[in-house]
Amino acid sequence: MWQVWDAFGIDSAEMVGYWEPARRRPVRVSCTEGGASPTEAVLATAYVRRGNATLVSIASWAPAVARCELRVDPNPNPNSNPNPNPNPNPNPKP
Repeated sequence: MWQVWDAFGIDSAEMVGYWEPARRRPVRVSCTEGGASPTEAVLATAYVRRGNATLVSIASWAPAVARCELRVDPNPNPNSNPNPNPNPNPNPKP
């Protein structure tokens, strides 16, 4: 995982978490099976390098296999609720 993050350049990316308002998130999850509600069981956080690339991290706490779609918005509104944490990597390498 660390190698992927380093190759992507996560240290210069902006983290846009699943907890952000929908209008700020470049990726949204929509689930139709597996008992998964996208706001409760399957979550996506994006690491955005504007004008370059986006890395998406997905986590599932669904009670069964969830069938989900990712909806990508290439132009979310980045200024609608700036992330108060300027550190894009809250879990630095040990």
